[in-house]
Amino acid sequence: RERELEVIEYEPCELFTMKNATQTPLEKHYLGRWRFIPVDEGTRVEQHFELDWTMLAFRVAKPLIKRMIAKDIRASQQRIKSAIETTVPSGPP
Repeated sequence: RERELEVIEYEPCELFTMKNATQTPLEKHYLGRWRFIPVDEGTRVEQHFELDWTMLAFRVAKPLIKRMIAKDIRASQQRIKSAIETTVPSGPP
């Protein structure tokens, strides 16, 4: 689904954070933060996610929705990882 986002924090190669630019009838609050931390074997990515929906049905189905979102996040992380690994050289030339 589409949403208009605003970047509220950006530190190149370290951090970026986005939030919803406007509230919608469905969504009061959205925030996504990604932090990139150098480690010996590459980069660790930490992701923080907040979402506040206004509709009662979403609040009642929260456990199911949390699992669906977690699955989407894992799939997105794998796509990002694959994209990086196919475009960035893995070692010295």
